[in-house]
Amino acid sequence: MQPFVLTDIGEGIAEVEVLEWFVAPGDTVEEFQHVCEVQSDKATVQISSRYAGVVSALHFDAGEMAATGSVLMDIETDDDVAEGAAAAAPAKAKAKAKPKPKPKAAAAAAAAAPEPVAEAASSSDAAAKLLTTPAVRRMAREHTIDLTLVLATGNSSYGPGTRILKEDVMAFMEGGGAPPSDVLVGRMSPPSEPAAAADRTQPIRGLGRAMVKTMEAANKVPHFVYSDEIDVTACSELRVQLEPAFKSEGTRLTFMPLFVKAASLALAEYPLLNSQVQTEANGELSLVCKSEHNISIAMDSPAGLTVPNIKSVQNKSLVEISLELDRLVALAQAGKMGAPDLAGGTFTLSNIGVIGGTYASPLLLLPQVGIGAIGKIQTLPRFDDTKDPRVVVAAKIMQISWAADHRVIDGATVARFSNRWKGYLEAPSSMLVRMR
Repeated sequence: MQPFVLTDIGEGIAEVEVLEWFVAPGDTVEEFQHVCEVQSDKATVQISSRYAGVVSALHFDAGEMAATGSVLMDIETDDDVAEGAAAAAPAKAKAKAKPKPKPKAAAAAAAAAPEPVAEAASSSDAAAKLLTTPAVRRMAREHTIDLTLVLATGNSSYGPGTRILKEDVMAFMEGGGAPPSDVLVGRMSPPSEPAAAADRTQPIRGLGRAMVKTMEAANKVPHFVYSDEIDVTACSELRVQLEPAFKSEGTRLTFMPLFVKAASLALAEYPLLNSQVQTEANGELSLVCKSEHNISIAMDSPAGLTVPNIKSVQNKSLVEISLELDRLVALAQAGKMGAPDLAGGTFTLSNIGVIGGTYASPLLLLPQVGIGAIGKIQTLPRFDDTKDPRVVVAAKIMQISWAADHRVIDGATVARFSNRWKGYLEAPSSMLVRMR
């Protein structure tokens, strides 16, 4: 039997949460086959098997934490089978060499021997041999359900109808907890008394735990917030003009690619905001100005806040930025964000306006020194200074709130950077001059 150990998956991760098992005891696995999905405080990772064989045991249920170096599961490999056969060979040879009893003696021995009695297996032993996932077993335990009474409908390597699914357990519960043969068509469980409300305690894991660590560290850094409003009416008109071209490329032009590209162009002029503070071995601080504009985008996901980044924005077109945003959003919504997409960010934009709100006070994503929180876009009345200042027009107005590390960035630098970013968005055609 080969123990399958959880190896170091990088980024200094000490433990992970087991999200889902793709195999169950009794399943045959191939080398490099995905066996489970785990989540650290940095990323979601699918673990592949390093061995080929049959799964004999899983040591963690879905939802449990597994430390790096612990045994995730046991796999019986072909070598184990060969070793067992080799160990059994001498015993078989010895049995063959043993003299056979004479017929009369054998008959007498058979008459004297008691009749064999079939050993009754307990329901817990039988349930342990059933094919299902740890999550389904836990569900059965929580509802005191004997899995030997549940009709299996799922498929496994042993054929159809050999694995118990979550849906099978739910159907069993809806049937009143009776064996499948006794369930009546249309029968419903008798009404029960409503359970009293109770407090619920749950551990903070995965992305939630990452947020705790990140925000606690960021709150220790002295920072300030600078806010302004942007007229994105011209950006809105540009989107309408470019929409057919983007659609032909398999994406759609939202405001965000324009915000990202404008940020990169402004960072090229104010590179101090694309730097990172690092602590040297002697405890002194140093500032590293990053050559790449890896702009992080704060995204809402079912698992919580995740902040992947678009690599080398300074070399990307608006279409390439839009396609990359589509890819990252899909990964975030599916909970499949990997470590490479999360690592290496140099500057952050958070579009909180898609949910609501105008101004925010964002916290830094260390070791970055700058972050922008984008508010919602509103159609508001504004004076048309370019024509007649007495004329009021409808304008698309958006608020921006910048936060910067006040140890290395001063207010004047942020104000100039913000003005440059604002100028690109209020006159988007000006970005063409500096685009590569």
